Amino acid sequence: MSYPNGHQTQGNLEEYRAFLLRCWQAVSGDKSTWRFSLVQIRDEERKLGFACLEELFLYLKGELGIDQQ
Repeated sequence: MSYPNGHQTQGNLEEYRAFLLRCWQAVSGDKSTWRFSLVQIRDEERKLGFACLEELFLYLKGELGIDQQ
């Protein structure tokens, strides 16, 4: 199977995930914090928000079945 980025795989489409990641800085007074939202392309109605990069990574690891070492 060929994917948009040119990579090949023997698996099925369930092994391919596409996400739209948005990153922005939220400013409160003199403090700014990065915020993140993630939309899985197949399910554009479902938008997920994350308060920090670590939460985003934990979600992606779970979604993609990556071991939580």
